[in-house]
Amino acid sequence: MYSTTILQRYEGQGFGKILKAYVLGRAFEAGYQWVVGHAKEGASVALNRFFGAKLLRRHVNWSDTGDAYRFYELKLGSAARGWHVGVPQRAA
Repeated sequence: MYSTTILQRYEGQGFGKILKAYVLGRAFEAGYQWVVGHAKEGASVALNRFFGAKLLRRHVNWSDTGDAYRFYELKLGSAARGWHVGVPQRAA
């Protein structure tokens, strides 16, 4: 997966956390053990830290955008603030 984004009018309503939990759960179920990526400083970094991401290198001017991003790694299956990676099962 390349990127996930929440439209600005829906920010701050918890949709980012729901989407991130779903994506991480699917990756875990597919057998992945780690997720790595870059997150824009601010809410995106905070969201990844909520799920237990370890922040690594800081890029001051990410791809000449003028925005600072952080490279992160996240081990799947680890407990972060009491959450558990998993995808809800559909009723049969």
